[in-house]
Parts: sequence; C-alpha cells; structure tokens
Amino acid sequence: MEYVLKNLKFAILLLKEVFNVKEVRVVMDKTI
Repeated sequence: MEYVLKNLKFAILLLKEVFNVKEVRVVMDKTI
C-alpha cells in the first residue's frame, strides 16, 4: 500500500510539472 501511495504522489507531482510547463509556454506565446 505504501508503494502505491508513493507512486501516486510522484504521478501528481509529474502532472503538476507538466501543467506548469504548459502554462509557461502559453504565457511565453502571449508575450512574444
């Protein structure tokens, strides 16, 4: 069970990173 929770946390962190990158790209596209 602990293993699953660790993977879930990692997956959530990964999703957050991906969304942050997408948001940054959108902002960059608007400023350029």
